Amino acid sequence: MGRKLNPKSIYGIVFLVFFVLMVWPVLYTFLTVEGGWLKNIRLLDRKIFVLLIWSSFISLIISLLSTIIGGVLSFFVYKTRMKFRSFFKMFLLVPLLVSPYILAVAWKDMFFYLGLDMRAYGYVGMIGVLTMIYTPFSMLLIGSGLKNIDGQLEEAGLMLTGFRSMYMKIVLPLIKPALMSSLVLVFLFSISEFSVPAYFGVKVF
Repeated sequence: MGRKLNPKSIYGIVFLVFFVLMVWPVLYTFLTVEGGWLKNIRLLDRKIFVLLIWSSFISLIISLLSTIIGGVLSFFVYKTRMKFRSFFKMFLLVPLLVSPYILAVAWKDMFFYLGLDMRAYGYVGMIGVLTMIYTPFSMLLIGSGLKNIDGQLEEAGLMLTGFRSMYMKIVLPLIKPALMSSLVLVFLFSISEFSVPAYFGVKVF
């Protein structure tokens, strides 16, 4: 019989592959730039550092809005018997299939047709578009957590307390990993997005 791989060996191989493919190219770029890598770390510039903090704050707002709205939508899609919920779920996934820049242009054109210029609102337009884009992603993550909850736990909770108390004390703690995953992943996606902020004329890191 073949020898089983030690879990530590598997972790070591995964870490090595990650370092070679993701970390080393970035380090190599910093270490080989002309004039020395210390002179090219622009985070030492106060203006760039402030811009990074501001971009992080905006991304945090987007991740919070996407997670809250996605959580509400996931409840209706995964925990109710509403009609056409499968169609509703597929319809909500459409923003994930379209480029963020295309969606920003489409929403701007629609509001301009209604007599409103979204680019005049800058940050509001950018946050609104990115929230709409990432909300379906949050809905899928939180919905998977809701779907994995044993229905007997909810039924037992409803026998002892009201619906709201049951959700706050039983359901929310069980889907906490999904909520945290939604917050972190949407934050990372939104802070790395550049096309939509550039279209609305918003300066980000």
